[in-house]
Amino acid sequence: MGYVEFLSTLSDSSVWLEHKADTFGVAGSNPVPTTLFFFMEKQIRLTIELVPSTCWYTNVRSHVSEFTWDIIRKKCYRLANHKCEICGSTGKEQGYNHNVECHEIWYYDDVNHKQILTGLIALCPYCHKTKHVGLAQINGEKEIVINQLMKVNGMSREEAIKYITESFSIWKKRSEFKWETDITYIKKYIND
Repeated sequence: MGYVEFLSTLSDSSVWLEHKADTFGVAGSNPVPTTLFFFMEKQIRLTIELVPSTCWYTNVRSHVSEFTWDIIRKKCYRLANHKCEICGSTGKEQGYNHNVECHEIWYYDDVNHKQILTGLIALCPYCHKTKHVGLAQINGEKEIVINQLMKVNGMSREEAIKYITESFSIWKKRSEFKWETDITYIKKYIND
């Protein structure tokens, strides 16, 4: 099943278009990038990236030492000048004691069931909560996510809620499979 066919099984009412999938540098005939979606014919900067439940607790931190993770995340913060790479805000402006958090960008090869690390990005706490809306909901922070989607993407409340719902549909489908994790990107990131 191709990318368009896969997404069409989720909702007939949304218009999803693949955009610049080749920029992820991942071979495969049916890529589903985790960022750079068009939703409702509108390009969005802040995307939701729900990790399939079968991949929970399998991330960069679970594959490297605490010392190495500190090097990685601090480099991410420094490269972003300690500001959110999506909205330009900082956690301190949002009432937190820190400016940004390091978010892992994953590419999901829905054909071969591979979860491939393709990048790292510095995010303010509100944008990071949006990426992980499921955790935000558990923590009673869904309104923060809705408001951040509206602010950053220029969405209406209804569009933001619909986008969240569509994201959970993708998550549900992806959670049916066991995924192989590839973090080889880290070697390049550390050495650059």
